[in-house]
Amino acid sequence: MKIRKAEIKDCPKLLVLLTEIGRFHYERRPDVFRADAGKYSLTDLSEMLTDATKPIFVAVSDCDEVLGYAMCQVKENTEHTVLAPYKVLYLDDLCVDENARKLGVGGRLMDVLIDFAREKHCSRVELNVWEMPDSAKEFYEHHGFKTQRREMEFLL
Repeated sequence: MKIRKAEIKDCPKLLVLLTEIGRFHYERRPDVFRADAGKYSLTDLSEMLTDATKPIFVAVSDCDEVLGYAMCQVKENTEHTVLAPYKVLYLDDLCVDENARKLGVGGRLMDVLIDFAREKHCSRVELNVWEMPDSAKEFYEHHGFKTQRREMEFLL
């Protein structure tokens, strides 16, 4: 397995994985997520592939089959009225094919995106993870992530 930047040829598999993760979220929180929605379209992915601030890393098998992805965004702000200036790598989405889970694919993707964040002189990597059954929260904690803040809800 190797990790590389995504290419246009990877888009069909990325769309399959985006559907897979969308279904996962919908099944656990149908009050929040739509059953028929995909997070990104082929057009969105094509644009991201040419945007240096929105890298997509893919884990691929020896025969170049996409096993998983990490979609990121470099966020920088020097003019916030309350927050100190920052440059962070935001992990927008990470998904590993159901058939490739528990094989270290996610961990390798995390290692590469952390190295990328260091190369770009980011001060940290941020992400958001849902509190739901089978969430990736434990995976991220295992890789050293700590809760920075909480977003809370009161269901009516």
